[in-house]
Amino acid sequence: MKKTKRRFKVCEWSQSSLTPSEILTLRTKTLNVSQSIFAELIGVSPRAITSWECSWRKPSVAVQKLIRQLQENPQLAINAIGEKK
Repeated sequence: MKKTKRRFKVCEWSQSSLTPSEILTLRTKTLNVSQSIFAELIGVSPRAITSWECSWRKPSVAVQKLIRQLQENPQLAINAIGEKK
């Protein structure tokens, strides 16, 4: 194996992983939408939403960031849902 002098910085995310209850609360109480509408809103399958809410899998870091943005400003999601109707 070739040795190099390159050094890489590892990014550490300041935000902890989303919990299934956070995702469920955002979807049901804050946005009041079904799994299929929430999935369409963030660009994933409804099955992915189910797997996150049941703790079978975790969303990717990119999706977690998007969900955090929606938690901080749910009006973005509400506007996007209104435009699709």
